Amino acid sequence: MLVWWRDSGETAHPLCESHHIVTVTPSEIGIRAAEPVNITSRGQSAYPSMLQPLALAGKRLRNRIVHLSMTTFSNRDAKVGTTLLNYCASRARGGAAMLVTEPISMARHQHLGTRADAWNDSDLDGLRRLAEAVESEDCRLIAQLLERGRARNQPGRSFDGFGMSALPDDLSWSMPRTLLRSEIAPLIDEYAQSAARLKRCGFSGIEISAGHGHFFHQTLSPWSNRRDDEYGGDLEGRTRLLRELIEALRGACGQDFIVGLCAGRADRTLSLG
Repeated sequence: MLVWWRDSGETAHPLCESHHIVTVTPSEIGIRAAEPVNITSRGQSAYPSMLQPLALAGKRLRNRIVHLSMTTFSNRDAKVGTTLLNYCASRARGGAAMLVTEPISMARHQHLGTRADAWNDSDLDGLRRLAEAVESEDCRLIAQLLERGRARNQPGRSFDGFGMSALPDDLSWSMPRTLLRSEIAPLIDEYAQSAARLKRCGFSGIEISAGHGHFFHQTLSPWSNRRDDEYGGDLEGRTRLLRELIEALRGACGQDFIVGLCAGRADRTLSLG
């Protein structure tokens, strides 16, 4: 079970219900988020195991509260900004044991001014400061790897998207190009090298976003993956890219690096028939 921490008065995101994510406010589990807290007592919580420690990849989590990825659009020039740093640090200080960042650019083609770059060395200092701000609060910092795929959620149609198959995006009707077999291994290697760079900067792990209709979700779904090579077809073929990615991440970062996968429960976001 994952717990999504929302601020008091904030409405739970509708995706939480479909992904079996429990949503709580700090007050519901006896936490005042306005000041640093030590949540070691079960108190009156309806979820007593939530406050128990857990070990992942040899790293201790003080409880089982995970702050999921929330995009702030606050960065400029592809560097970690003060707003993002303070946002993440305050959530860690509030009691979460693990925090997943907003999407970080982990391949050259993902470069956006509002995303921090990790595919090169341009902002190593910013990434280190972000890791220090969160990890110093006894909170494990996890970078999110999100590949938009065929549409990338841009307003209007996208003309530079790619997918496992040349099928239109069901929201914008953008038509992607098919990702070539020869492009897959270099793309995976770029992700893995970026993850290793993040580890050197002090991050504890990475989360692969494979839900919500994004690229890694598209690789898994028979609705969007119609390939006839080894990366399509049956379940083994459709999971091949992700399995190779996880293997590459492990090879580049070692066993003491958390590798997580956020997967969708159903293909309702991929409604092509």
